[in-house]
Amino acid sequence: RYGLSWYDGPRSMPETMNPAEYIKRCHNYEAMILAGKAMLRFAERYAELASRLAASENDEGRRRELEEIAEVCRWVPANPPRTFREALQGYWLIEVVFRYLEAPNNGSGGRIDQIWYPYYKKDIEEGRITRAQALELIECWMLNVEETGMHCEAPDLFTLAAGGSVFYTANVAGTIDGKDASNDLTCLTMEALSNVRTCQPPIA
Repeated sequence: RYGLSWYDGPRSMPETMNPAEYIKRCHNYEAMILAGKAMLRFAERYAELASRLAASENDEGRRRELEEIAEVCRWVPANPPRTFREALQGYWLIEVVFRYLEAPNNGSGGRIDQIWYPYYKKDIEEGRITRAQALELIECWMLNVEETGMHCEAPDLFTLAAGGSVFYTANVAGTIDGKDASNDLTCLTMEALSNVRTCQPPIA
């Protein structure tokens, strides 16, 4: 038997499973749980920092911004996003951990105008956000992509590639069969790219 405190089902190995495979799977599931908890702690640390900064901030507007950042980071990615800001923030926290810390690579940015659109549309309709505020959030996300860049752990490659472009391609507008799937958030994404004029993220 392999005791797992988070598992309430049968703890005995199925008779048809190879013991080595059983242990490998158990270790893998425990690793997934540890990684998930680390992700949530990563977000909590941002929330704690924003709260500390808010407590010593004299500017009322900036203090409210920091308090909102803390609230958002306490909610996502531990919970499903409720707003456009939460959707964008949760998405970025996950991307930082996976794309930049765990498996730096090209790509990602999968259909952001489709993924974020329901949250954007709901916030606009309910008066929670303006189009200009949403545009600023997308611009901030683009600046984060540019700012993060590529990192290399191998010492012999560090001076060659660290800090370079990660080619974090953001996909928008179309479908696999070439049909138009654009919406107002597609236009906002293109407008944000035109405003910030950075190399990353490239748009596909």
